[in-house]
Order: sequence, then C-alpha cells, then structure tokens
Amino acid sequence: MGARISFIRFSLILIILIYTHNSSWGQKAPVNESPKHRIGFISGVGDQAIFPARYSYEVVLFQFEYAYRFSQNEKWTWEAVLQPQYNLSNFTKVEVFEEITLITENVGGKEYGLSAGLLARTNIYKDIIGFYSIIGAGPHFITDSPRRQAKGFIFSTYLDFGFTVKLVNKTYFDLRPGFRHISNANTKFPNMGINTFTLSAGMMVEI
Repeated sequence: MGARISFIRFSLILIILIYTHNSSWGQKAPVNESPKHRIGFISGVGDQAIFPARYSYEVVLFQFEYAYRFSQNEKWTWEAVLQPQYNLSNFTKVEVFEEITLITENVGGKEYGLSAGLLARTNIYKDIIGFYSIIGAGPHFITDSPRRQAKGFIFSTYLDFGFTVKLVNKTYFDLRPGFRHISNANTKFPNMGINTFTLSAGMMVEI
C-alpha cells in the first residue's frame, strides 16, 4: 500500500505542475490545431527489477490505443486515451520459511483489461519531435499472479513519459518508459500489489 500511496501522490503532483504550466498559456490562441483523433498499437515489456521484491515478475504488453484531443493551446494539447489490452505475464510463486526464500514454481499468466487515461502533449521541434506524459487506470482480469497478489479482477494504474517522432505524413513512432501498479483495492486478499517498470514502443496515426 505504501508504494501505491507514493505513486498516487507523485502522479497528483505531476498533474498539478502540468496544469499550472498549461494555464500560463491559456490566454493564447492555438496557431495550428492538430487532428482530434489518434489510433495506434503499442507493445512493450515490464518487470519489477528496480523495485525490492522476493519474486520475479515479467509482463509483455499488447495495447491498442485511441486518443481524442479535447483541448489545445499554443504550448500543450490535452487528450483522453483508451487502451484495450491483452498482456502475458511470467512470474515465480514464492514462499518464505524461517527467513529463507523458497521458489516453489514458475508460472505464466494472462491479463485482459481496459485502461483510460489523461495525456498532456507538447512539441519539442515543430510537429516532428514531441514529448508527453500520460496517467491512467482501469479494470483488468488476471488469470494468475504471484502469491502476494490475489488473481482475478484487479485495477491497473500507470504513469508513462513518452516521445514521438514523425515518420511520414501523419504517422509517428512512439517510445514510452513508465511505471505500472496492479492491485485490487482490498476487495480480495492478499493484496500487496505488483509494481513494474515498463518500456513500450509502437506506431500512432493521426486521423
């Protein structure tokens, strides 16, 4: 729970900073409006290696993404994002006996989910290179998980920072490192949560 609370606090601070910066440009009209819709496919990998843990957890992400631009000024565009996804996980089931960690089995699992997020985007160089941050959450279902986390319905919360590079016409290459947390809001126990660092890439098209 401590990691989750810290994650939420960090995310709220980030949103406030972005909103404050965005408000300072609020009186200026946009020069050129970007297309309202983006669709694409993002795939990536994640693990808990940078977080202290007595287990191994890896996930491969497959995400379809739709983004709708609902606000824009001279500096920033704001988008609502939907991410249907199908993910594959591989992890160890772990038991601790008299301070000795025993790895009992290696297991694979599947994840199905739908996340919704808020994205803030700005251009670094014209419309060719851009930077964005996105925070989101949504319901998921996992077929299995490490012993620290009950399987079944859970919630996935994520924070990503991304870069886009324009390839041709309205097509962009997208690269995004980020952080992901899954747990079930104490609806079932155990509920110690799983934290992962993720790195994803894909293609997005403006329509």
